[in-house]
Amino acid sequence: STCEQGLLSHLAAHDLWADDVASAPKPEAGWVTVPDGPGLGVDVDDAAVERLTRESRPMPVKRISTVVMADGRRWHFANEQQRHEAFYFGDIPGFVPGVTLEVRDDDGSKDFKDLFTRCEQGVVKEVGGRKKRRLGFG
Repeated sequence: STCEQGLLSHLAAHDLWADDVASAPKPEAGWVTVPDGPGLGVDVDDAAVERLTRESRPMPVKRISTVVMADGRRWHFANEQQRHEAFYFGDIPGFVPGVTLEVRDDDGSKDFKDLFTRCEQGVVKEVGGRKKRRLGFG
């Protein structure tokens, strides 16, 4: 299958596929039989693969995701990979009581453009209403 958001964490926890390009294995009693020959034992839909290689990709939506801690600290991210890496590498406290996620799509405003541009350069941490650009996560 094809997946627009190909991070491992998405693939492990979500069903985001747009198109199937191969038949899924059919588990029996919770097990999948290993094929006798080479390969994974799935049938590839060559027509779907051909169609998907010809299609133009839509322009990605600019989006800022903001992790808000219970004490008001906020971390702004230009993409999910930035956010996931900050959590996975321990640069931001894990999911503790009171943590929320705010997502803001591009609304065409100067404020959005300015913050998004800063986030592209690095995670932006906000403490007490003041925003600081961070090139690293620490």
